[in-house]
Order: sequence, then structure tokens, then C-alpha cells
Amino acid sequence: MSDVTQIHTGKTPTRLHYIVEWAAKRGITQAKLARRLEVDKSTVFRWFQGQLPSERHIIGIAEMFAVEPTDLFRHPDDDWLTRLLKSKPAAERERIEQAIRILLAS
Repeated sequence: MSDVTQIHTGKTPTRLHYIVEWAAKRGITQAKLARRLEVDKSTVFRWFQGQLPSERHIIGIAEMFAVEPTDLFRHPDDDWLTRLLKSKPAAERERIEQAIRILLAS
């Protein structure tokens, strides 16, 4: 059986989500994600390789990253607020962040 045909040799699956990028942006490891969502680490590994999580897990991942579930399907740098803040000086970014925190606390 040494001449068994390999199916999809060298094919890389297409990833429909940006969970990897959001995790990196939030500093969340695969192990931490697995613990918080109470899933096996191999499950999270498959997500990082491109598998689409179930709807329940998408909601949990989004909550963990403090984003809307739909945000997981676009790159974190596409966020308009991120783009806006990148163009501001550090002192102004800090003032904007403080104002947002005040608004969210009320």
C-alpha cells in the first residue's frame, strides 16, 4: 500500500474568519481560549487552522474578545475606531479612551 494517493496534497484550507488575528490583538492564547470556552485545546487548534466554530462558540469567542460576533469575520485593523485612533497623537488617544470609558460606565 505504498502507492496510496494523497487527497488534497499541499492544499491549504481557506479561513473564513479572523479569530487568529483577534486573539493576537487581544493577547489571548489558544490555551486560554480553550479554558474559557471549556473546549479541548485541539478544538481551538482546528479553529486557528481555519475550521469554523459553531454559532455558540462564535458568540463565546466574540464575548471574550469584547467584539460583536460579526467582527470575527473581518480583520481587526478594519475597525474604523482603530483607524481613527492610529492617526491621533498619544495624548489625544488617551483622552478619547478616557471619554469612552466614562461613557461605557454610565
